[in-house]
Amino acid sequence: MASDAVAYCLVASAEGTALSIWRSPGMSLRADNYRERAAQAKNRAAQARDPSVKRAFEEVANGWLVLAEQVEWIDRQRSPVRDQESDRSVR
Repeated sequence: MASDAVAYCLVASAEGTALSIWRSPGMSLRADNYRERAAQAKNRAAQARDPSVKRAFEEVANGWLVLAEQVEWIDRQRSPVRDQESDRSVR
């Protein structure tokens, strides 16, 4: 069975505070990068005065978060633990 160990990943929120997010040791560094970019876009949205610019930055932030989730899903599909479990089920 895979380890249930987890760690915290801190991401800056639009308000400038840090958000704690559960992160397993095997999660993608790319996903962390994408979440950081999302936080930056949210921060820019919070600073924007023009409503259309604000919405644009919010959409960009959401896109980065979706990309992070997709990368993590792909990484889970490629996980060595998952491959080992598949090998056992074939026997």
